[in-house]
Amino acid sequence: MNKVELNKFAELGLRDALIPLSPQTKKPINKKFYANGRTEWHWKKDPITGQFIKYSDKELLEATRIGINHEASGVIAVDGDAPECSDFMSTLPPTLTVTKGNSIRQKLYKVNGNKKTTKFKDNKDKVVVEVLTNTQSWLWGDGKNINNVKPAEIEFKDLLNEVKNINAWSVLFRHMPPHGSRDDFYLALAGFIARDTEWSVSDGERFVETLAERTGDDVNKVRKKISAQKNNLEEGKTVWGVKELSKACKVNLPCMDELKAHRDSKDEDLREYPLI
Repeated sequence: MNKVELNKFAELGLRDALIPLSPQTKKPINKKFYANGRTEWHWKKDPITGQFIKYSDKELLEATRIGINHEASGVIAVDGDAPECSDFMSTLPPTLTVTKGNSIRQKLYKVNGNKKTTKFKDNKDKVVVEVLTNTQSWLWGDGKNINNVKPAEIEFKDLLNEVKNINAWSVLFRHMPPHGSRDDFYLALAGFIARDTEWSVSDGERFVETLAERTGDDVNKVRKKISAQKNNLEEGKTVWGVKELSKACKVNLPCMDELKAHRDSKDEDLREYPLI
């Protein structure tokens, strides 16, 4: 890191929360050992002084990787672990963003309301995207860079709702049928939105449009399915849901449960997996 880059963090109000990271890992380069024998990572407060550690310019300038302490900086990070997340991360509001090449790796925000680290996983229990609130994030080094934008403020519940969408978009994109055989997929997706969410028509249209734009599908065609399935539901006609969507994808989709308005254990689509 050079002084120009360090000054950029200072201008963003984040200088005092920076942490030099190990060249081989995403962990702090040192641990702090206390007299009582406990070991704490450097992003934790000193239990004696109650203060976070502030590293010197020299320590930061010599580091090849730089992280940020979430609690000391007051920011949280949306971390896209799965490669499919990158394009969908752009749906989040503009903010301080970590990139590597053309890929969005993290977005950092100041949040209002209660917050907690939350992980969203795929059908194999692997993390797709997570919200990190009380550890540290790798911001710079080995090809990672940041834009020059201060962390935007957002309500935590609003942020979490969009992260749930990113999780679902990413998993659906990974498992959706090939081009030319997606009609049942979008029909089931629109049916799920009509049956199991309390979204407005415009919110439902936004969800399918975002996915269709990424996959190169006919946006106008898939958008129309949202109002059509809503009308079918109101008229008492059969409307597909997550079970049929899982069949179209040939994989169970617990990510869709996160989008449901009501998670009633009696709902046949919420029986223990697998549904297919």
